[in-house]
Amino acid sequence: MAPSSLGFQSTLVSGPVSLTLFKLSFCTTASLRSNLLWTHLPNRDDLFAVFDSVFHKDLEGSVAEKKVLKLIRGGDLLVCS
Repeated sequence: MAPSSLGFQSTLVSGPVSLTLFKLSFCTTASLRSNLLWTHLPNRDDLFAVFDSVFHKDLEGSVAEKKVLKLIRGGDLLVCS
């Protein structure tokens, strides 16, 4: 069933979308068997999640789109995936 027949339309957003985050918790580990290390960043006013698209061109000339999430605190890039 097409999205328009469900009563909504998809919207294309050009450029990155930035959201303010007031607190963030994330977990890192060196391997699946080691202990989980949690980091908490509470009560921040300079923390942002940025969603964007990046286009890559391979050696054959094919272009592929990749979705990217960036976590930014102040001027520092914390995560880019």
